[in-house]
Amino acid sequence: MWKIDPFLQSVTELEAKIVISAFAARVRKGYYGHKLQVKVLTVATAMSAITTSIKLAGKRCPFKETSEDNYVLPIKRLVEGFKREDPPAIPKLAVPIAVPEECCNRGLASSSFCEQATGDLIIIASYYLLGCGEYTAPR
Repeated sequence: MWKIDPFLQSVTELEAKIVISAFAARVRKGYYGHKLQVKVLTVATAMSAITTSIKLAGKRCPFKETSEDNYVLPIKRLVEGFKREDPPAIPKLAVPIAVPEECCNRGLASSSFCEQATGDLIIIASYYLLGCGEYTAPR
């Protein structure tokens, strides 16, 4: 395999850009996972992990701009290209409102205090903790 410093300190900036671009492309194609293409967020997370490892070692990250926390131009364009290839996110309801209501109704119909409390807690979590009104607003 390649004989490259894992913190990318012994390579030129151009070589570091090539290495991280190749790594990002392999992550994108699923080389390190289940051989399925992943979305740009997974690629960005993998590159962020590398950046964090380099910074925790007290080194300068060669593919980040020094003044800001942005990637250098070739890496930035690579990530933007991945974003354009990804399909748009389709918002979906996590749980239809009928599910927590049915849980509450079943809890109320039960003679068990535990099931009644469970039904109450499910409905409370749905409406108050999860902000259910935001998720179930009619379109």
